[in-house]
Amino acid sequence: VDKALKSGKATSGGCPLTYTDLVAAIQTGKAVQPFAYCRRHKKLCRFQRAQCHIAGTPCVDFSKMGNEQAEDGHTIAMFLTWVGMRLMLREPVVIHENVPEFKVSMLALLEPLYEIHTHVFDATTLGWPAHRNRRYTTLTLRSSRSAMGSDADRALRHFARPCCTSFDSFLVATD
Repeated sequence: VDKALKSGKATSGGCPLTYTDLVAAIQTGKAVQPFAYCRRHKKLCRFQRAQCHIAGTPCVDFSKMGNEQAEDGHTIAMFLTWVGMRLMLREPVVIHENVPEFKVSMLALLEPLYEIHTHVFDATTLGWPAHRNRRYTTLTLRSSRSAMGSDADRALRHFARPCCTSFDSFLVATD
């Protein structure tokens, strides 16, 4: 997986790795390291487990404006590395953001550990100052139910806030 991330192309012995090959590597639990170089401590530090992990993985492989290659796209190794980190760290709550076309079935690797709910809605619902449909997927660790419960609608209400930023604070491109 490291070679795939550095080169942008996943290969083994010069032969291209398929999505299936990369998934098998992630499933071993050995493809993702539990540490990385830390600028603060100037050494390798172990990843910390968050109570709530919020991330948007690369969308170009799913986006209409991208190449829509999904599992065959050039960022799939980064996505699977992110999945491998979730398997390793097992955060109680994970919120994943991507384009509406994102294939939620690609999160199936996490399904034994997490209850998964997904919704597509306008980003202004969460206070972003631009109309843009996004897919928000909440994953709740089955072994440690959070105070939010497993209902995605309650989770979204918990994180939603009215938009109170001005347009000039930052710009978000539309699809």
